[in-house]
Amino acid sequence: MNSRRTILQETLNKFLSAQLSLSKEEFVILKKVGEYVVQQMNTTDLHGFPHVLRVLRIGLELQKEEGGNLFILILSTLLHDVGRDFTPKDGTHAEKSAEMTKEFLDSNRIHLHEETSERIIHSILAHSFSANGKAETIESKILSDADKIDALGAVGIYRAACFQYEHGTGLMAMYRHFFDKLLLLPDKMYTPTGRKIADERIGVMKLYIHELEEELHLK
Repeated sequence: MNSRRTILQETLNKFLSAQLSLSKEEFVILKKVGEYVVQQMNTTDLHGFPHVLRVLRIGLELQKEEGGNLFILILSTLLHDVGRDFTPKDGTHAEKSAEMTKEFLDSNRIHLHEETSERIIHSILAHSFSANGKAETIESKILSDADKIDALGAVGIYRAACFQYEHGTGLMAMYRHFFDKLLLLPDKMYTPTGRKIADERIGVMKLYIHELEEELHLK
């Protein structure tokens, strides 16, 4: 395990250890899942494991206000993007992540209650903006909100810039991306707490957009 993956794994372990409401069995399962995900995902800030860690923290903040099963939420969040780097052209990363989740749980003989497994898979399938999934459970709603919130605010601006650099586009493409997708995300929130945080982060982005328009003479 390289140094960055080691740091990410240690950060996750500290996060899990702080969740005192988890049972010993739940902690062991989540630690095992976390080790798997850290190895499968890349380490970039855009869609790699650092993104998962941020979504975990946001999700926990939402769960404290909105409720829901903490074990299901954490497990779903850990695995929600695990298939992103393995997604076929004719599929979605949410579908691939759900597929890899089922395979991992089965191959490691992690036997969960049927309803728990169904809620985990549903959360993973429903979180994707591009797949237009519909969240039905509180855990899936929190994961969907937390995932989208990570695309907003100061972190969202950084991620938008990373995305354009990665795809070789440019500043104007990022500017259009704000209006085509990012500024629309607050209306996609399921929970009141998610909407509140999203609106706060949008405020940060609007300040940046205003400065960008001034400097580029776009208005």
